[in-house]
Amino acid sequence: MPDQVYIHGKCLSQEVEDRREAISLLAANFSILQDRESAQQDLHKLTQDEDSSVRMWAAYALRKAFSLVTDKSQAWQDLHRLTQDKDSDVRSRAAYVLGEAFSLVPDKSQAWQDLHRLTQDEDSSVRMWAAYALRKAFSLVTDKSQAWQDLHRLTQDKDSDVRSRAAYALGEAFSLVPDKSQAWQDLHRLTQDKDSGVRMYAYHTLGRSSIFKATKSKDRKTLKRELEATVAYFERSAQESQFSPARFCHSFYRTYYAITFQEAREDEVLKYLAEAKNAVDGSVSRDDLLKVVENLAGALRESQRLKMRSFQEVTGELNAYRWYCEKAADHMAAAEGKAPEAVKLMRKCNPILEDRIQAIIAEIQKSARKIRNITHGSSTKYEVPGAEIQKAAKGLSTGDLASVQNYSTKIVWQLKKFCQMLPSEDKEQVCSLVEEIVHEADFPEKLHKILTALLCLSPVLEGEILQRIEAKVDAIHENSKFLGLYLNNIEFAILNMKVSSGNAKKDIFDIKKGIDKLQSEIETLGISDKELTIALEDKDHVIVERLTKMQEHMTRTVRDIAKLNASKRDVETILKKLDEQDGLKKMDALGIISDLSQLSQMALTIYLKGSVV
Repeated sequence: MPDQVYIHGKCLSQEVEDRREAISLLAANFSILQDRESAQQDLHKLTQDEDSSVRMWAAYALRKAFSLVTDKSQAWQDLHRLTQDKDSDVRSRAAYVLGEAFSLVPDKSQAWQDLHRLTQDEDSSVRMWAAYALRKAFSLVTDKSQAWQDLHRLTQDKDSDVRSRAAYALGEAFSLVPDKSQAWQDLHRLTQDKDSGVRMYAYHTLGRSSIFKATKSKDRKTLKRELEATVAYFERSAQESQFSPARFCHSFYRTYYAITFQEAREDEVLKYLAEAKNAVDGSVSRDDLLKVVENLAGALRESQRLKMRSFQEVTGELNAYRWYCEKAADHMAAAEGKAPEAVKLMRKCNPILEDRIQAIIAEIQKSARKIRNITHGSSTKYEVPGAEIQKAAKGLSTGDLASVQNYSTKIVWQLKKFCQMLPSEDKEQVCSLVEEIVHEADFPEKLHKILTALLCLSPVLEGEILQRIEAKVDAIHENSKFLGLYLNNIEFAILNMKVSSGNAKKDIFDIKKGIDKLQSEIETLGISDKELTIALEDKDHVIVERLTKMQEHMTRTVRDIAKLNASKRDVETILKKLDEQDGLKKMDALGIISDLSQLSQMALTIYLKGSVV
């Protein structure tokens, strides 16, 4: 990794090439730079550079950095300004980044106005990337009627590159456009376009749209018909160009169709999968795609072993596979001769499992751990589903598509359990999100909604459990005012006991008696670890820290007692046992109190017998 000072120096250079290099280094290393605030300021300055090529690449770098910058408001202002740049190359890159970053910009209303304006830009390359951006942003745009009109207009643009990108964008937007009948007509019109690239993308989008229809079908007959249409459209797209993004999808869906509806033999499946691998051979992201093929191959072979799957299972699989195939198409489009070099580079660096998916999975796991920590030891009905959510979230890291789908479903099951348990006043937001997850067809969006639901659930659980604990703690305080007194007395006795004193044996006996009384009181009241912590916590000390110090002091005390009172042959055994127990230190209040009880018993045994049985 280059030194951040070195990058900063390049940003300040008088040489255009140095400033371009600085942008490249910022884009490649932003996520691991120590001082992101300074890095953002460097990038901010470069977006205002006097050289248009520097501004253009700075716009591109914003795409990589947008999710990581500390000040998204500043990043958004930079991007907004770049969409109005006097240089068309800068505006085209800004249009592209606007689509990629749309979900993160703080002012989506202004972002939508910028995107709408860019679809009408005088420069065709700007309109082309605005069409691409519409594909990315369509689901987030509030005015879908206007967005659809823009996309419809772009399918009739005089420039073939604009029409091809509009055709491709319709694939992403099809499920959301308000006039699907007109969109279908537009696509069929584009299959008759004089430009082969437009026809290629039109057929490809028809294939994608047919997959969408298949996932929404109500019966197996309709599903089969739409899947047949998918294979046919992808085949036509692949025939239009060797660079068609449909080549992989055609091979894949033909394999899936053969397994699901034609009961294909193992050798046929392997043949089709070999063709799918050959289809990605010319891609600039070949290695990434081959990994996807291998993952999907395993999933398909599993599907072959489960030919009697239910209709719902088949449509569920198609939803997940659809996303993977569409990402494969994105990468294969990068090999198209007309794709700008910057886009080729961008897609080459962007693996098939996009960074955002891995980031979402990491955040899901983080949120699941938090929920588990909140519920663990609470002695509430939330404890088991809290543990199960964390267990399922860990499974998302397997990387295997079928497993990720399976573990995602398990998380949703647990979320549904929480919805059944939560008080009515806390249910609305969390449970409405869970309903959205159930009906979400888009694979990455499903993960994103799972994350949102977990983030909403955490504070609800925290408040609910804390309220219950506090209510019980109040009862504990009312019924037993001696817990704190017990602890204080035990703590005083342990920290002030002298092994060499003539009263040492009596002191140990009193400590053991005090600990036994404390344990008995806790057991009688049925106190959980969290409840005990709150009940005994005071302004100056945290209960676990106090208990840990007592545990350490008691361990040293037992060592000293052993050396003074045990027979020589038993000292080594006793010390070894203490070392083993020391290595298994408990981290919760109840566990440490139990350890203290064992240590005091060990000390008494040494006094009474001179050894530990």
